[in-house]
Amino acid sequence: VQAGKRDFQKSIANYQKTITTQEELRILDPANVMPIRSIAITQQDLADVYEKLQQNAQALEYHQKSVEMFNLLEQKNAL
Repeated sequence: VQAGKRDFQKSIANYQKTITTQEELRILDPANVMPIRSIAITQQDLADVYEKLQQNAQALEYHQKSVEMFNLLEQKNAL
């Protein structure tokens, strides 16, 4: 169980790093919707990890953030 938990923690760190990188790219090129799409998908993946760890508050938070990003894509007609 400990090894599995470490793997989840590593996944969380990697997903958060990806979100940070994509946020930076989004700032550099606001017209590019690909970072928004990447953020939305990564937030979904992160929510799934939190669900597996039974950290439901964090899972809900990242599901909601993902929905916000997908709504932004829809507003930009990029879905």
